[in-house]
Amino acid sequence: MITEDSKRFLVKAKQALSNNNEQLALEYFERAIQLERTPETCSYLGYCLATQRKNFNEAISLLQEAIDREPDNPLHYLNYGRILSMSGDKDQAAVILRHGLEYGLHFEIIGALEIIGPRKPPVFKSLPRKHFINRYIGLILSRFKFR
Repeated sequence: MITEDSKRFLVKAKQALSNNNEQLALEYFERAIQLERTPETCSYLGYCLATQRKNFNEAISLLQEAIDREPDNPLHYLNYGRILSMSGDKDQAAVILRHGLEYGLHFEIIGALEIIGPRKPPVFKSLPRKHFINRYIGLILSRFKFR
């Protein structure tokens, strides 16, 4: 059961987040999680930690906890995908976002997937996508519109 103080901080944090004041939202989510550790608070706090402090390890840990406790909530997958995208792992972000769509149609997830965009196959399939040869040859080919 969520306490009244925790609920109040959660409402204020969501309002701050909807007003694009992520720093204030982060402070409210930190206060809320001190009072009660819910999956929703973990999810939002993880997102704010990633955006404001670039603390991706702790953010990912909080999102994994939220998903473990509430695996059928697409909001957690949205926040997790956003964090992975911010950290540079767009492939895994797309996988997580698509997994979130399995639990219901969520327009923010669809929007996040559109931002990531379709991934072109690596130039050299025998090398990992992140290998410097694949990245730089792919960039060069894209610049000259061969890809």
